[in-house]
Amino acid sequence: MNAFVVSGLIKRRTELAGEIKRMHEALRKMVLDLETILQFEPDFRVGIKPKAFRPPKDWSNRGQMTRLVDSMYRSRAQSITSMESLLVCAT
Repeated sequence: MNAFVVSGLIKRRTELAGEIKRMHEALRKMVLDLETILQFEPDFRVGIKPKAFRPPKDWSNRGQMTRLVDSMYRSRAQSITSMESLLVCAT
């Protein structure tokens, strides 16, 4: 069993090393892209802030339907069909 674990870990390591190499290349390209501004305007002072990640407004509502259906199943003494659950959720 150890041989399977070790071979799996070696495979994963090579995948990660390849991904790291690709990321380094992508970062290098991004830095070069940012520096092209300086080629055209050597005295340019970069005052551009990176764009911040903003989560979608509906993130707080995610999973709400699942919670409703789960609570409906838990409150029933007998089993419920999928058609019944659709009818209850629609009301």
